[in-house]
Amino acid sequence: MCTSVETVHPNANLSWTGNILLDNEFVRSLVVAQTVGIVFPETGRPDLPDLRRSIGSYYRIDHDWVFPGVGSSQVLDALVRFLGTVRVLDVVPNFHMARLSSDRDHLRYQPVSIRDLSDLPGLLKKLSPPRGSLLMLCAPRNLFGDCPGYKAVRELLSHFPGIAVIDEAYAEFGSSNVIPLLSELPSLIIVRTFSKAWGLANLRIGYAIAPSLTRDFHSRFLLAYNLRELSERSARAMLANPGPVLDSLETVRTLRTTFWRSLSDLTGFFVWPSEATSSAWNIRKLGIFEMNLLPGESRL
Repeated sequence: MCTSVETVHPNANLSWTGNILLDNEFVRSLVVAQTVGIVFPETGRPDLPDLRRSIGSYYRIDHDWVFPGVGSSQVLDALVRFLGTVRVLDVVPNFHMARLSSDRDHLRYQPVSIRDLSDLPGLLKKLSPPRGSLLMLCAPRNLFGDCPGYKAVRELLSHFPGIAVIDEAYAEFGSSNVIPLLSELPSLIIVRTFSKAWGLANLRIGYAIAPSLTRDFHSRFLLAYNLRELSERSARAMLANPGPVLDSLETVRTLRTTFWRSLSDLTGFFVWPSEATSSAWNIRKLGIFEMNLLPGESRL
């Protein structure tokens, strides 16, 4: 396992959560090529129509549903400020943005700690959140890597009296996503990023996808000219040339499966299936550990 990773990427940092197998030289060359034609004293287009069209075309959705921002952090923060005025329910463990934004703006924040996502609808029913609440969920989840399917998301939103934001930062590493549900679930918002699978973390490009959001959300909470033109061009170039990214993701999935099987064969190990770049596993008498799948550091 380690030999395979080191052969592909001998200088890899095994403690991070991005796409460790995507060649940085490919990414660097692609980004540098996008500088040609940029007029740096100018600001570009305020509402990023070309990037929205590229994302819409890649996922075969209406580009009017796409709302780019400076990384998924800005997008998540904007959604909490826009929609979290009643109560913010954060399914933890999760990315910390919902908690930070709620604390800063003195919103009613309620962490919902859960291990098995199948228990979430029943727990939410017991909590009885008020109408207009905001539910924050990462899928696949960090650190467990589990991911709800179509049926689970439908059931979840049928019981939840508000908007659900699903952060799909690691979705490309998995085998499914909930983008196809957007047209039938108006209370669903998806957030994605170019920082993980696409290798553009340094350029800070994230976006929300939702038919229910409007231009008012972009102008009031994401703001005009919020993304530099180089970032926009680089994201569009990646979407137009996804081959190296898709190949690297296929390798990640293969290595991940090998990793699961290797650990599962050891006496005393239980490994939870993961759709992300990390996994949780249990060693009898020692408790739960989290580990980078490619591989990396484990922590109690």
